[in-house]
Amino acid sequence: MSAPRTKRDHALQELLTSERNHANDMALLHTVYCPIATDGESAVVHGQPLEPCMTAEDARIVFGNVNEIAAFSDHFCDAIEEAIEQDQIGALFLEAITDMERPYKHYISRHDTASSHLQHMPVTPALTAYRARVKEIATTHSNAWDLDSVLIKPVQRLLKYPLLLSTILQETPQTHPDRENIRKAHLALQDLAGRVNEERRRTEVVKQVLRQKSNKDLMIRLKSISRKRTVSAIDSGSDESVAVARLHDRLLNIETFAKQLATDSMDWATATAGTAASLHQFALSLGRVLGVTAAAPSDAFSAFVFTITEDVVPYSHQLAQDLVRSILQPITRLLDTLAPPFRLLHTLQNDLLPLHTHLIHMPLSPKHRPPSDLLKASAEYLALRAKLAEELPLVLTMAERVVAGCILRLSRSQAGFYHDVRACWHRLWEMLCVDDDHMLNLDIGQIWRERWDDVEERLQPLSILRAPQRLIRQHSFAPSVLSSASVPLPMAPSHTSTRSRATKSTSEYDTEYKYDYASPMEISMPMPVTPRRRSRPSTPTSSPQAPAYRPQALYKPRTSPRAQPPLPSTHKHASPMYPVRAIHPFHAPLHEYTYQSYPLLELAGENEMYEVLKECGHPRDHQSRGLRLALNKEDLEQPDCLLLVRRGIGGGHKAETGWALASYMMMV
Repeated sequence: MSAPRTKRDHALQELLTSERNHANDMALLHTVYCPIATDGESAVVHGQPLEPCMTAEDARIVFGNVNEIAAFSDHFCDAIEEAIEQDQIGALFLEAITDMERPYKHYISRHDTASSHLQHMPVTPALTAYRARVKEIATTHSNAWDLDSVLIKPVQRLLKYPLLLSTILQETPQTHPDRENIRKAHLALQDLAGRVNEERRRTEVVKQVLRQKSNKDLMIRLKSISRKRTVSAIDSGSDESVAVARLHDRLLNIETFAKQLATDSMDWATATAGTAASLHQFALSLGRVLGVTAAAPSDAFSAFVFTITEDVVPYSHQLAQDLVRSILQPITRLLDTLAPPFRLLHTLQNDLLPLHTHLIHMPLSPKHRPPSDLLKASAEYLALRAKLAEELPLVLTMAERVVAGCILRLSRSQAGFYHDVRACWHRLWEMLCVDDDHMLNLDIGQIWRERWDDVEERLQPLSILRAPQRLIRQHSFAPSVLSSASVPLPMAPSHTSTRSRATKSTSEYDTEYKYDYASPMEISMPMPVTPRRRSRPSTPTSSPQAPAYRPQALYKPRTSPRAQPPLPSTHKHASPMYPVRAIHPFHAPLHEYTYQSYPLLELAGENEMYEVLKECGHPRDHQSRGLRLALNKEDLEQPDCLLLVRRGIGGGHKAETGWALASYMMMV
């Protein structure tokens, strides 16, 4: 470039020179100052080599993204020189503003934090020597005085671009082809500086909220402004507020899923370790059953126990340690990282939004102006909302990556655990394989059957190996009399029971599971009880013997029959459900009586056969519907069922049909 001849040339030269100096300072920060701070230097300062004075985290906070600014400035310096030669500086800035915004905004918004962190670092000999070394380099290779003056360079540079373009614009003729581009670039740089300052202010609001141990000052504002707020604190008219609400929901979902993933993973590891411990206990018990002792050892059984104790159990313990390291710790760090965003969202919704909403709906007049605290709170709300709308997508992306990584590591841990356990059992099987050709040609199942078939034949007849039968306990049931009849009904017999009779509710059935450990025992049926008011008709001299087993249930528990419609008179044409036989006589009332068009049948004697057409539930549930059957308190507590039966087997619809009680019947 030739020597400047006009004021415009001087302004362009100033732009290029200042950009070169700025690029040089950024290169020093990136390639010299930052590495010396973390790695030290072999140069001798104050009589000793320079030692590291910052950790990697300290360097990240202090220097930020200076590497991105250094790379941009180096490239931009060459682009400015080329644009000046082509006289298109305005077009260059219009194109470069987009690439300039992100690194400068990120650095400037965090510069105050970096400066404060550097000032509050402990003063150590290493830090003192580092500052002296940096000052020496700065005075030799740049115009900066010390480290702080170098770190503030990017902040000053962004604010200086509009001033330089303003000078160039003033000296550019109206007819110059690049003048309009320079004017647009000047306005765009001013807007960029404003956005960066706003981002800086938002960052300060975030830091202020996070520094607050409580929100007492905000609550004081709420009380001092108005105690009679009629407008609900809901900001639904802004696209930004809707976006923040959706991001908040997604963040809550990620937090919930991450907690559940950690819980389920550790529960699975605990269950796996418990299964391995149970398998070890089973192996010891099996050894005692088989009679394996020190005096009578078994190499095969010892190998089996060794596989469990030395392979399976350690694998399960190692699995828990791996999951703590690969799942639990990353999720714990993730939840700690999500705590500040959740706190900001809580402050935004519960503290700042009510104040902002109150300001919007507050009547204003020259005499009635909003308090300064209210204006400040509203500004903080807008700044915090904008900051969350910008940063939460990045937080969500990071959180989703962490959760996805945890899921991937969990699947790998599961696959590795199952592979290792399978391999140890495979080694055991190979070690136990026999050399007999006949045995090698058989599969595992066949080998097992050949060894244990005779044992199974001996065990099969044992009743304890059979499935339990669900049986109904026999109770005494005494339907006393029909309310309008003078002939009493006989008391139903009851079997003796080996367990105490617990009181049951009216909707439950007394059932039990019984194993027939011994041979059938003959249990005598108790005689029916003779009523006090009238002598009983002729009865058998002896009752039939009770069966050696408990009879199966004649009916299943159902809902209350009140929900069932009345039985139609044509129900006697229905197909029978199952056959029963009478085990005790039942004398119907002397006068004619029907319930739902069917009479109470007379049970003439034992072994008389009937067909059950309908099960209608407990008789007590039919008293309110017209069944005139008097039941005492004991009857109400005993299980029974009102049955619609047909006399005889295969008698067809012409056979007599009527009511009977299940306590007088037994299933055939």
